[in-house]
Amino acid sequence: MAENELLASSQNLSCPLCLEVFKDATLLICGHTFCRKCLQNYDETHSELPDMVCPLCRLPTKLEEDRVSGLPANVTVNGLVEECRIPNEGHGSLEDVFKCTACEFGKDAVSFCISCSHYMCEDCHGGHCKLITSFFKGHQVVSLDDVKEKNISIDDLSYKCSVHKRDDKDLFCEDCKMFICYKCTIVGHRGHIIKNQPDVENELKGTVDRLITRCDSNIASLKLNIEVIETKKEGVLDAAQKLRADVMEAVHGKVNQLQEDERMLLGQIDALQERCDGDLDALREYDLQRLNCISRSMTMMQDSIKTHHLEMDKLAAHSSICEELDNLLLEPLDDTSATDIVESVQEVRFLPTDDMHQEIGQFSNPSCRVLSKFELPKQIQGMVKKTINSVVIAQYGGQSVISIDSNGEKQDMQKLPSMFYYDIAFQSRSKMVVSSNSYYEIHVHAKDGSRLATMEIPRGGDYPRVSIGPSDEILVANKSNQVFIYESSGQTLTHTVPTASAPKQAFATMSGAIVTSSCDANPSVVQVYDRDGRAGEAIRASQGEYLYPAVDSKDRVFIARVKKGRVQIALYELEGLDLRKKAQFEEQKVATGSNACYLVCLSRSMLALASGCWLYFVKVPYI
Repeated sequence: MAENELLASSQNLSCPLCLEVFKDATLLICGHTFCRKCLQNYDETHSELPDMVCPLCRLPTKLEEDRVSGLPANVTVNGLVEECRIPNEGHGSLEDVFKCTACEFGKDAVSFCISCSHYMCEDCHGGHCKLITSFFKGHQVVSLDDVKEKNISIDDLSYKCSVHKRDDKDLFCEDCKMFICYKCTIVGHRGHIIKNQPDVENELKGTVDRLITRCDSNIASLKLNIEVIETKKEGVLDAAQKLRADVMEAVHGKVNQLQEDERMLLGQIDALQERCDGDLDALREYDLQRLNCISRSMTMMQDSIKTHHLEMDKLAAHSSICEELDNLLLEPLDDTSATDIVESVQEVRFLPTDDMHQEIGQFSNPSCRVLSKFELPKQIQGMVKKTINSVVIAQYGGQSVISIDSNGEKQDMQKLPSMFYYDIAFQSRSKMVVSSNSYYEIHVHAKDGSRLATMEIPRGGDYPRVSIGPSDEILVANKSNQVFIYESSGQTLTHTVPTASAPKQAFATMSGAIVTSSCDANPSVVQVYDRDGRAGEAIRASQGEYLYPAVDSKDRVFIARVKKGRVQIALYELEGLDLRKKAQFEEQKVATGSNACYLVCLSRSMLALASGCWLYFVKVPYI
């Protein structure tokens, strides 16, 4: 172990993830190097992404079909590791003549790049300096003559301030996320939160301990939920067997005449069971994937945090991993969908007919019903899903947003600044996109409530409404004849989709299509567009009737038709850019007095509907 630490420190040859000497050093496109095995472990926790995001600088590297195995080896670093393993070799004394490690010609070195960990000859030094404004921006290069003159070692320089050369970087700026010397606190970091390096290391280790505790709790809950999901299949099987028995009893007296009907009905039962089994398997696989990701991330942290000293790059890498794991642990446990699937089968009834000249019978359809409803002080303007049984809402004229679940439990979103809110949406990493009391401004807030960006949008006929696409892109509709699509930071407008109507709502599907609605305009229209403005067949409401859509994770579209205190919800499926009705549910009564509504899909069988000051949680059949 001591030999490895000496080897790692001799030329800064330690992997930022495992903190050990590089083993099969592998290069990312950003220039950072890691052990290939460490990258493979890291990739397993992000296997759903097409690219690998560097744990240090967050730049993406394109992965081929064989993923990490297809990344290039860092031949130079692997060569340095082999050279350093030879006894009596390494950095050497101050009188040694160093050779260039940045090229293959073996010329005498004149400088050393601390960022690249390379000795450079005059030619390589010149090329490095010419690219200093682009690829090598921010790299710290020192002259070997200066090193010898000052009688210091190369290793000592990585801990020295690049501005105040004689001073150690033993302080950490919390605002800038970088190590600085004590002079920097006066010059460039005045008023910032400054911490000692040992305190930063202790805080990180404390964060890891807390995450490990939460990991243990989440793993236990996931294992228990997986066991519950497995048992739910028995419920599906029992319900299906009972249906088969009912069908066979009715068929007994009509065998010769109605065999074709029998095959049809049994086929529907088989399809029902197959679909429910498939949905339960999907739930189980998702929980297993989360379980494996949490376990692997926890193991990586436990192994790497054992070192007694964490260098600057390592602290940044581990802070990033801890943040990703924290977001993973914040995802709520879906402990209701499995029960919903079983109940959807158990609620189906076989209804035999007494007429021998008719078909054998048919299956009953489960009904749509309101589970709970709540009256709020002010009219609801915007609403977004928080969990599978709760939403976050923005109220008209309100200076805050609140979350509320199906049991009526409310919670203020205290971290947001006090202002008038019109609509709200959530991006990944708990970022919030809010539309305030302005026709042309939208704000992006971090998890802690701090404002990250302000988007200026073209003014339309109404306050803008926002939604989030599959890639965290931001969709804006403001009652103009177009939908605006911004990239995830909100800084760049990537698409302007022309529309035939003036939509007030726009939602992106996983397939890339955009579902729009003119809401309470006359006539109210729901229509699907692609990003070039091509449109499918429009769904139009009658006079005085208004349409409000919601899109679920499977690209199914629910549309609520609202008219004079009555609402009827229908389920549609996308066929290209057209919507085809799959089911229509019973009418429900809602509060009268406002046609301004909002529909949100919480799960496959749960919707949230806002109408005026009332919020409804609606159970729909699991189809």
